[in-house]
Amino acid sequence: MIRLEYTQDISWSTHLSTVTVTDTSVEFLKSKYSECLDHHELCNRKSLNARRKYPSRLLAISGARRSQVRLVAGSNLTSGDYFTLSHCWGGFQPLKLTAQSEVSLREGVTIQELPKTFRDAIVICIYLEVPYIWIDSMCIFQDNLEDWQREATKMAEVYFHATCNIAATGAYNCSVGLSFERALNAVAPFWVDLKLPWLWRMNSFLRPGKYVVFPPTQWQDEVEKGPLNQRAWVQQERFLSRRIMHFTSSQIFWECNENRASELFPIALPAALKPWRFGDDGQRIKSWLVPEQVPRDTSWRHNLQEDWLEFIRNYTNCSISRKSDRLLAVNGIAQTISRITGDKLICGLWESYLLVELMWQRRLDSSIQPGIQDTHKWQAPTWSWAHFGRAVHPTDYLGHLECPNHRDRVTFEHIDAGGSESESSQPRPASLTLKGKPLQVTCKVSSKGPDYGGFVIRNGSISRGLGTLTTLCRVVLDDPNVVYPYQDDLTTILVFECACDLIGLGKGRYAEGLLLRRRASGDNHFERVGHMTLANFKEKNDYNYYVSMEEPVEQQSIVLF
Repeated sequence: MIRLEYTQDISWSTHLSTVTVTDTSVEFLKSKYSECLDHHELCNRKSLNARRKYPSRLLAISGARRSQVRLVAGSNLTSGDYFTLSHCWGGFQPLKLTAQSEVSLREGVTIQELPKTFRDAIVICIYLEVPYIWIDSMCIFQDNLEDWQREATKMAEVYFHATCNIAATGAYNCSVGLSFERALNAVAPFWVDLKLPWLWRMNSFLRPGKYVVFPPTQWQDEVEKGPLNQRAWVQQERFLSRRIMHFTSSQIFWECNENRASELFPIALPAALKPWRFGDDGQRIKSWLVPEQVPRDTSWRHNLQEDWLEFIRNYTNCSISRKSDRLLAVNGIAQTISRITGDKLICGLWESYLLVELMWQRRLDSSIQPGIQDTHKWQAPTWSWAHFGRAVHPTDYLGHLECPNHRDRVTFEHIDAGGSESESSQPRPASLTLKGKPLQVTCKVSSKGPDYGGFVIRNGSISRGLGTLTTLCRVVLDDPNVVYPYQDDLTTILVFECACDLIGLGKGRYAEGLLLRRRASGDNHFERVGHMTLANFKEKNDYNYYVSMEEPVEQQSIVLF
């Protein structure tokens, strides 16, 4: 894809080489780094610089001509900056800190013994006169689960207090390095002079003149969708770092709290290159992690929640090695947001927006993310997005909250959080109790597949199918591969309803709820198995029918596990 931009103001660097890491590109990084240190208020805020905190362990760059690194204790340090390195393991086993390798690492190993990505990152540190670097595999014991869990809860501080993060954004594993060959004609913009009258007569957006031609999705394709940023753990590494150097396969990008730039556009990315689609901008949630930057108007918490839900949408699409780490890998971001809002994260859902967060839905284009399923560990309750290893997206509930016709159909009676993510390296089993009107239903599966089905309400001898083959009234199962065990004993409960035109199809009744399966542990014990929507639009009156069946049902307490 290319873009035509009609402007005389845009300019770019013409000093690109056929490889990404050169003296010129590193000098670009040095200039952005110095500019940020000297002039960016949001990147040098008092909350960061009041007292320097070091990780438990760091690698000190030392030796003759800085040719080796030594493992040192952070508690013994009193001065000096440190960088962090974000990288993909990608099946490649780098040099690791273990009980066996600890002595040799403390004595020092030569840089040449390290994987290429590690070597390249250390060279960047040397060039910028940074004496320490933090690399996860070499600073956390990889054969000691207790140490790993303890250090994992400190990730927020590790990246928050680092002077800069070096991101191997374009590398699939740590043997690749930070430098890539590139085709300049695929990266660099060029001018064209349009003088064809028939062209602009056919397209009112084009008129004769000079245009810049360039790929408009450089940032999204190389940074947001780079191999590194498809890893779940890297999300918080990126969002908690105040400065990042992205080494992608096409060029080097700079990212900080106040600026984004690249080798091609060293002053700042032009507006045409910045993300424009909802969900493409990785800085949406990051902007809230700067306390001094958080606006305190009446809608700030609502806006933060909107960006959090979008973050979860992107995060659940990332891969992770252990499914039980899905909650742990957002712990650092959660701690930071909690300090700003005073809210509590319960199994991945914010307590003050718990009803909103319950309304997640499996993305129909998602598949189970690759990873090791820790079947011996409790991972999350069924009502949490972290329970299944699939991508999810938020529904319209948050938007309906601002509508005067919005009404909640359930109330919370009790939340047994079992300990929050910030109190432990892993969440503990949790449950919540809702009060509402449950209805017994049967799942209906279409021949097109489980994502095209609906359900049948059972009330004595009366039954009626709802939601068949329609996007307005439907059931989306949390696990589409498990259908038939659900067919005989399911329960639905409406969570909210509204009367508005939020989805642009005219004013009508709209409701969302949960699809539940009874547990053997008690008559009122359930687990979540899906999400449902109901609507009355034009000739569809599924909502009215559902409510008529629900009317004689008494309010009941149900416990979700």
